[in-house]
Amino acid sequence: MPATEKTLRQGLAALLTGNGLVQVGSLALAPILTRLYAPEDFGVLALVMIGAGLVAMVGTLRLEYAVIIPRSDAEGAAVLRTALLTLLLTAALAGVLYIVLRPVAAVGPALRHWGWIGIFIGTMMGLYQVFFQYRIRRKAYRRAAVGQALTGLGYPVAAILYGRLVGASADGLLYGMGGAYAAAALITMPAPQVLRQTARISMGQVLRRFRRFPLFNLPHALINFGSGNLPYLMIAGPFGKEAVGQVSMAIGKVFKGIQWWGGSLYPVLSREVMTCLHEGRPALPLVMRIVKRQAGYGLPLFAVLGVAAPWFFGWFFGPQWDVAGRYLRYLLPWLFMVFLTGPLSFIPNVLGRQKGALGWEVFSLVLRLAGIGIGVAMGSIEGALAGYSAAGVISLGLLFRWYIRLLARQDAHHQNAAR
Repeated sequence: MPATEKTLRQGLAALLTGNGLVQVGSLALAPILTRLYAPEDFGVLALVMIGAGLVAMVGTLRLEYAVIIPRSDAEGAAVLRTALLTLLLTAALAGVLYIVLRPVAAVGPALRHWGWIGIFIGTMMGLYQVFFQYRIRRKAYRRAAVGQALTGLGYPVAAILYGRLVGASADGLLYGMGGAYAAAALITMPAPQVLRQTARISMGQVLRRFRRFPLFNLPHALINFGSGNLPYLMIAGPFGKEAVGQVSMAIGKVFKGIQWWGGSLYPVLSREVMTCLHEGRPALPLVMRIVKRQAGYGLPLFAVLGVAAPWFFGWFFGPQWDVAGRYLRYLLPWLFMVFLTGPLSFIPNVLGRQKGALGWEVFSLVLRLAGIGIGVAMGSIEGALAGYSAAGVISLGLLFRWYIRLLARQDAHHQNAAR
């Protein structure tokens, strides 16, 4: 077995084992959580997490994905420091804007409270993401797995405790989420001397050298984030917070499994592909082997889920959640494509093709907006979800084809240079 594939399997096994235990624990706690909190509470969580995600993404400028690229650890630490500084500045700016705009907006005390929680969650998310990528750079996969475990298990445990001791409300879900990300950031945080490492590259040079990340990756991520949250944003008005809660349950529970696999595979595969590129070895064969295995594992699982989803959701999560199972059937084709392509989204980053990825994301947003918009205009939530799913399948299928072509060209370039 080639050394790169052996390292990939070892790192993947560490992350999958840790995440697998997390998923089992999270699934065991889910029936308690879904019977304790109402669908409306989960709808509020989904909407507040949109704001939190924006703080995390804008704050880091997507530089966390540049941490693995430099050859030297000192330069990697310089990228880390730059991402942390921009995150903290963004969080402070978000706090100031919230103070200024809060009296102007016609909102109640609860929504004002949720705004502060959203900023806190977004800051903790950003810290965790930056620290996690540095752990991957160092191939400290076990510490990274512990961080993932805390985000997966810390949230339901804290939310259940809050609901039992204080009372079940959206606050409990939000406090649980914020606490989980804070704990994950602490456990993955590198040693203080890492932040003090000196390098020949300054923060200004980091921003210039990796400018493609804020210039292209960030808009790409924001558009992708908007596309991913279209169901919540467009359903909230005409169909209400309960419908948002049902859809978020349908998407969220399957995404847990997708994140278990993709969140473990993405960092390990990206690091090993980067190693192939540094050493002038072909990366496409490795990627294709992984994709074929994913398809072989995933197709039967998604097929069974499509048949059993309404019954399972009602039986396992509570009678009020069988609607989420019905909604899930419309979304499964898109979710399967997310399962296949999500772990490959690093490819434009490592090949310097962020501008092209941004173009694909704009195309995907327009397509998904049209798909879900037709259903909303018809007054049918099922039609909206089906249109969104179909648009997602088309856009992700075309995106996957582009990923493969990029790697094939890069491998051919290396072969020609070696001759």
